[in-house]
Amino acid sequence: MNINELKKIQSFPGKFDFSCVSYQKAIKQIGNAVPPKIVEEICKEIIKQDDFFKEL
Repeated sequence: MNINELKKIQSFPGKFDFSCVSYQKAIKQIGNAVPPKIVEEICKEIIKQDDFFKEL
């Protein structure tokens, strides 16, 4: 797989750039990353929970 395919699987934005590191380091960084879409959904849920507890 190439870097762009891996970025897409991990939900990185298309413009996210890994060109400053070697191919092997980019693969490792992508593989070790928490997908941005998962982080986004977790943050949304934390905000919802925080709002819920503020109303109590």
